[in-house]
Amino acid sequence: MSVGLRAIAWIFAYLLASALVTYFFEGDSDVVLIWPPAAVAFSLLLIEGPRWWPVIALSVTVMHLTWSPVPVQQFIAFSAAANTLGALGGYATVKLLGDVEVRVLKVRTGFVLVAGAAVLAAVSAAVGVLGLWHSSMLGSGFWEALAKWFMGDMLGLLALTPAIIMVYRVKQRGYWGERGLSFASAREKLLWALAMLGALALMLTLAQDSRAYALGLSSLPLALLLWSALRFEPPITAIATSALVLCSTILAGRGFAGYVPPSTLLESTVLLVFMSLFAVIPLVVAATTFETRVAAMALFRRATVDRLTRLPNRAAFEVEAQRWLADRRRRPAALAYVDLDQFKIINDSFSHAEGDALVQQIAALLKANLGSGEYLARIGGDEFALLLDQLDPEAAVRRCQAICRSISDYRHAVGKRVLTVTASVGLTPILADAHSYADLLSRADAACFTAKELGGNRVQLSDAQDQALAQRTTAMDWAVKLKEALEYDRIALHCQSIVPIRTGQTAAATTRSVHIEILLRMHGEDGDLMPGQVVHAAERFGLATRLDQHMISRCLDWFASNPDAAARVATVSINLSAHSLSSNETIDFIRSRLERSPLPPGSLCFEITETSAISDLDRAQQFISQLRALGCRFALDDFGTGFCSFAYLSRLEVDYYKIDGSFVREVENSPLALSIVRSMAEIGRSLGKQTVAEYVETEAIRKRIALLGVDYAQGFAIDRPQPLASYFEQPQPSKRGVA
Repeated sequence: MSVGLRAIAWIFAYLLASALVTYFFEGDSDVVLIWPPAAVAFSLLLIEGPRWWPVIALSVTVMHLTWSPVPVQQFIAFSAAANTLGALGGYATVKLLGDVEVRVLKVRTGFVLVAGAAVLAAVSAAVGVLGLWHSSMLGSGFWEALAKWFMGDMLGLLALTPAIIMVYRVKQRGYWGERGLSFASAREKLLWALAMLGALALMLTLAQDSRAYALGLSSLPLALLLWSALRFEPPITAIATSALVLCSTILAGRGFAGYVPPSTLLESTVLLVFMSLFAVIPLVVAATTFETRVAAMALFRRATVDRLTRLPNRAAFEVEAQRWLADRRRRPAALAYVDLDQFKIINDSFSHAEGDALVQQIAALLKANLGSGEYLARIGGDEFALLLDQLDPEAAVRRCQAICRSISDYRHAVGKRVLTVTASVGLTPILADAHSYADLLSRADAACFTAKELGGNRVQLSDAQDQALAQRTTAMDWAVKLKEALEYDRIALHCQSIVPIRTGQTAAATTRSVHIEILLRMHGEDGDLMPGQVVHAAERFGLATRLDQHMISRCLDWFASNPDAAARVATVSINLSAHSLSSNETIDFIRSRLERSPLPPGSLCFEITETSAISDLDRAQQFISQLRALGCRFALDDFGTGFCSFAYLSRLEVDYYKIDGSFVREVENSPLALSIVRSMAEIGRSLGKQTVAEYVETEAIRKRIALLGVDYAQGFAIDRPQPLASYFEQPQPSKRGVA
């Protein structure tokens, strides 16, 4: 609406309010019991701003020149000044007390408005009554007229200002309050309206029969106003309160329906104070109730809405997915797990703030393309979940492929650079016999991970016959079990001997004569878990470093508690993952633990796999050098699996080569395996390293590898893995030696 039309609307509202009072209150010199135009003027400045004050002066002038003429023309200037200056004073008070957002219903806002109304009424009364005195229009005493003017303005302000502001807000925004708030039904509101009409009729009837109780009977609708304040939108309460206060005041002032018009200042004061309380109490209850609703909604949103993207969060998505699963009437649907590819690179290269901005844009993109009946949520840092309604698997795949294309086509500007991003989508159908939500999400996550391993920017449909997905799901289960084992200390330490086998090789003349490798055993609720699968899951899901540190800490703690065993140990071999090799944290951790350990650093031998070492040769050598400087030793595990080149060997300062068991097991049956083991032993000797054969499972294999020049053996032919405590309780057989 244009400025001109808004000005006309405000003038019309002012004149309408003044006409209402002028019609019901006779006498040119009367100071009316209620003055609603004051509320219109106050609301005008609060909504439109102080520059709109000429509208008030113009409205007052038009009023006096039309249906509310005054016998002395100079009073028009006083009347215009009283209403205009009063409104400006009230507006200035509101701004001075904190410039609160008066269009938001709060208890504090109500107190600020009351303070502004009091200033408005005081200024208006002072100027207006002065004008009445100057124009010889004062029919009563000066102070009596001043008090009546003040109370009449206050009652008009208290009764009408909240209603005007709330109605304006609804008009501007199309709804009241925060979206998502729950109020009473239309049926309950209709029942309330009928009850209100009945109460008014009863009040008027009883007041006519018993004039002495007319004022008290006007409180009958108060209970219904409190009902409205507790259950309905605040504008309903404000409008109903305004109507009742106006009607009751007019009836009392005119002596209708059993009321006796007030004839003294005291009677007027009692009436106006009562009506003011009648106006204030429902609005205070409505404001308090509304604040409580808003606070509850804020807590609910905090628990169910993602703060960055404003999408439903993981908890809200689970609730919605559970509802879909419970609805067996639903046609086939699907759950899609959307994960941005290589998102960590964006965070590391451009900052987390830019990463958040990109997530916001992708969320907006997905939301803008949301189809009918689909439900989107953000369930992780760069992860989204989508429920697809009434789609068979083939249609769901096509829908997700369209999502992938929309993401890959998006361009995100960072300064002068433009970023592109792709997404991998794991898709699982929701059928009539669908599994639980946890299983459904796990299958979708597994499919998404498979899509990433296949190169990303693709859709992977979960299929019960898909072996890759089955392995991925199994690995996820192992990862969960590993986390639980680390949390509840279900990991036990076992060990296995490593002994010298070459002819003429004897143990050193020292009390430290035991060389062992520490092995992982994990106890689950269903029994012991396979260590190979546990280690694989740890490496796949980022738990490897945590597992390595746990093993080192447990091992050193055990020997600290068993000093006799510690005194017999020459070397304790502990496996390290590739993740630990790339972490400076691991070096700092080992250094700090060695400072508190009874084992000398030279007793620790860390085993690293050949593939992990050659994948980042410089980093591996740097890691090895720093720990060797402390006195630790190293073994190159699974030696031979990277058998394409030995050029890197001279750069790795290790002490032992552990020949991979896949070659050792076949030395009796495979000429190729025999040649490989012999060449490995020769390479070790030429480089001044010692070799250890893994998986020596028979005495024949032991004798054969000894003839091939291998230095040490480890396997079932020597002994089987057993708990550390059991190992050191047994007498040491002569076959156990030192490395």
